[in-house]
Amino acid sequence: FVRDVAVRQLFGMPVSFPAFAFLREDFGLTFDEELLGGIDCNWLHRRSQQTPLKGEVVFYPAVYYREHDGQITATRKATQLHVRKLAIHEAYARVVGDIAGEVAEYIDILSDTRQATKAQKAELEKWTATFLAQNRARPVYDPALLDQAMFEALRDVKTIAG
Repeated sequence: FVRDVAVRQLFGMPVSFPAFAFLREDFGLTFDEELLGGIDCNWLHRRSQQTPLKGEVVFYPAVYYREHDGQITATRKATQLHVRKLAIHEAYARVVGDIAGEVAEYIDILSDTRQATKAQKAELEKWTATFLAQNRARPVYDPALLDQAMFEALRDVKTIAG
């Protein structure tokens, strides 16, 4: 399991409830009040553009999370997923540049669907090797931690018929 918060950006929300995870004096960036969902994910993404995220996730199982009908997670799910996807793509773009076509498809497989045909998985593995080489040449993410994260992500991609 990848604990580095910078690398975790490549797979979704790197930490939970970031508004509660930072010191008050470090909370100068305001939430985007125009958003109807994904507000905390958007805030953390914008924060990471100003100052790279550093640190590790420490899991302390003290809170049980549930959804209820009036909650943003339930009422604005599509918006939250869109904000999440944009943040993930921008995290990859720091290494590869523009995200389009097959690259976007590969990222979606790694961070969302975790399913690919045998041919897609072979191409995904090639692309991942190129991505890791690009990061080693111009490190954006810790290369050793990124290698571990991508290995785990590839391992979790299930091969489907197609």
